[in-house]
Amino acid sequence: MTAPMTLPHRLLVALLVGAVGVVGYLWVNPYFFTPAKSLYERGLVAKEAGMGTDVLNRVAIEEAARYFELALDKGYRSRAVFQNLYWCYAYSHDGPAVEAALSRGLTRYPADQEFWCRRADARLKRKDFALALADFNHGLRLPAKYAYLSETFYDRGAAKYMLGQKQEAEKDRTRAQTLSGDSLRTYEDYCKLFN
Repeated sequence: MTAPMTLPHRLLVALLVGAVGVVGYLWVNPYFFTPAKSLYERGLVAKEAGMGTDVLNRVAIEEAARYFELALDKGYRSRAVFQNLYWCYAYSHDGPAVEAALSRGLTRYPADQEFWCRRADARLKRKDFALALADFNHGLRLPAKYAYLSETFYDRGAAKYMLGQKQEAEKDRTRAQTLSGDSLRTYEDYCKLFN
């Protein structure tokens, strides 16, 4: 027959169980003690390895995205984190993740014209024309800072065209041509991409 455990023995068992739990948690979350900014910086290094040459390294791009996500989860929310995360997902051709990253960025930076327009473009590529149009409209109401306004007008016109607003779409195409100085494809031709 075994003797009942004494209080010191019970405490020792409780401490051992707790220690095993902590070690187990740290095993599955190895970045627990890593500062968020350090995770972001690791993401930048991985992103450079993935996109910094003529050949894309998909594994490095995915690793960079993981570091940026970890940095965000730990509270590091500079605009650059969201932007770099967007680029990782864009180069990975992960449309839903692109949209999710930009949506997260917009919760923190709701007046960021680039984020609105890039999310609109992601929605356009997903063929969600109504949401894309709403985002384009919102982004274009903000003070003009986005370097690619001609593309934004052109793509907003494509969303309008796909929604049957062909005259309004042509106005956007004309505006895009004026801003870019280029001759742009007709929507009849361009929008075949969405069929």
